[in-house]
Amino acid sequence: MSPRAENQYVGERHRHPFLVQLPLLVGLVALWCVLWGHVDVISVGTGVVFSLILVELFYLPAVELSGRVNAWWALRFLLGMLWHIAIASFQIAWLALRPAPVPTSSIVAVHLRTRSDLILTLTAEANILVPGSVVVETDRLHAVIYLHVLNAPDERHVEAARREALALEEQIALAIGSRDDVWRINEARRERGLAPAAYGRLQRLHEERRTAQLSGVGLEEPGFSFPEFDAAAAAAVASVASAPLGAAGAVDARAAGKHAEDAAGGAPAPASAPAPASGSTDEEDDRG
Repeated sequence: MSPRAENQYVGERHRHPFLVQLPLLVGLVALWCVLWGHVDVISVGTGVVFSLILVELFYLPAVELSGRVNAWWALRFLLGMLWHIAIASFQIAWLALRPAPVPTSSIVAVHLRTRSDLILTLTAEANILVPGSVVVETDRLHAVIYLHVLNAPDERHVEAARREALALEEQIALAIGSRDDVWRINEARRERGLAPAAYGRLQRLHEERRTAQLSGVGLEEPGFSFPEFDAAAAAAVASVASAPLGAAGAVDARAAGKHAEDAAGGAPAPASAPAPASGSTDEEDDRG
């Protein structure tokens, strides 16, 4: 979420429709009944009342779902998680039983490619489930998770842990992420020389449109832009581009003369006359 959207949630609490909050209410009522240990009219009724109070007092913005599910990548993610858990379990068991000193741990910063709160949360949870790694901190604004990784004594092990975390993010994004999340993943895959994944017709059109937007704007991509700052930066660039060429040429000539004088051991070097601005006269330069 962009800083502007985040401030919008802080400044004014946008209410979502009841159907959006219904799954949360049902989950809270079910949790209440589990805590009571039985289901009857009183427990369900009190659960509904307390759930409504919690939703109103501790309001949180609803998680934005992508609306797409790729069964193939979802299956690959589940199988990959089972493989990672099995391999990591044997590795942790060997570290505990081997006759050697305590292995060195490291804090690894993983910069995610996506900008979705849901993808960040699921990636963090997936890394927590794998034995030997624990999420100690998350930076939601910059999409960074910090992992405490067991047995990471050097850069090679740190990079291996980072690659595994990014692989989990990639599989989650390709399975349930939005088209913008998939576009970010495919951009990273292209940088590594890999073919884009989940690259259907609609995804191809979306990526072409996003690429055209970035190439046309030339500023920071949406998601990390400040509209007020971008407008001021664009105005500053426009003012510099429209500045008279004569003034810039005079500054460059004086700077070049100073560098030539320093290089000659203090002897002044002749400086070229400033180039007049387009459409200006000598009299206008003298007045300037």
